[in-house]
Amino acid sequence: MPLTQSIVSEHLFLSQAAVSQLIARLALDLGTCSLDEVRRRYLEHLRAVASGRGSLELQAERLALTKARRLQVELDNEKELGNLVSADETSRAIVGAAVHIRNALERIPNKLAARIAAESDPEVIHAWIAEEIETTLTAMAADFRNMKFMLPSANGEPESAAPGETGEGGEAEDAGA
Repeated sequence: MPLTQSIVSEHLFLSQAAVSQLIARLALDLGTCSLDEVRRRYLEHLRAVASGRGSLELQAERLALTKARRLQVELDNEKELGNLVSADETSRAIVGAAVHIRNALERIPNKLAARIAAESDPEVIHAWIAEEIETTLTAMAADFRNMKFMLPSANGEPESAAPGETGEGGEAEDAGA
């Protein structure tokens, strides 16, 4: 008498649906298998799943978890070495640099206005403007090397500020004209 899903279901104490899935998963042919063969293959399958060998989904999940842990450790190492910074820190640095540049450029007219107003020679005025731009760019380059352009950190504490700057876009105090 050929095996039926009903016979296998009763023998393995499984539902008809579970037996149907089992037959498909184990590629069993009930027309040629004995009940002993079905039981043996079912037990092998259960042992493999219990040991973590049989379920491809479980193996894939374990591999994904291992990979995620490894990537997290690599990211933590890179961050500790200073090779990675947070997007928030980067954004604050860029905004701080932009504010620093703007403030430095806005100070140029204040430094030159009185001298230019008294001068009528365009070549002299041009030389003063070029010299002041060069001085400002050189000072900004030094500030950038020393990171003197940062805005307040996420906790509200100022990280650093360039001398003579408010960091808020306001008028900067200037010692020399």
